Amino acid sequence: MKMIDALVKVDEEYIHIELNSQNHSYLRNRNFVFFTEIYSKKTKTREDYLNLETFIHIDLTYGLGNSKEEKEEYEVMNQRGEKYVENFKIIEYNMDKVMDIWYSLDEEKIRKYKELIMLDLDEKGLEKLREISGGDEFMEEFKEKVEKVNKETWFTPWISDE
Repeated sequence: MKMIDALVKVDEEYIHIELNSQNHSYLRNRNFVFFTEIYSKKTKTREDYLNLETFIHIDLTYGLGNSKEEKEEYEVMNQRGEKYVENFKIIEYNMDKVMDIWYSLDEEKIRKYKELIMLDLDEKGLEKLREISGGDEFMEEFKEKVEKVNKETWFTPWISDE
């Protein structure tokens, strides 16, 4: 069975998001197969291939350790940097390093990655993040929605521990 965490269409972009609670040797291959399958299915034959929508795959991965930067971007291109296709990008966030930013208390970097950091915080941590980010509207809306969802008894049994 194939499952994706989120697939969103915004304007002319498809954004595929995978949250990986652990890093496995097969993880990138599996996520790449999922992503390219979506890319392939959304590309119709005889369609104008020059006007394709943009496809962005985002991996939020725990277990990468310190071997990677907080954020890595990948595209299909040759060794000279010439893109093979223009509408295909992969972004990988090293969630261990992102969360290290939270614990380092580097407020500038925390503000930069606050939307990712907030995914892994409890209520007390979210309050501290709100203070650091200065009452950001997005943060307020996120907090309200998380609190609402967590009160929904029909939804909470579907949330995995990861």
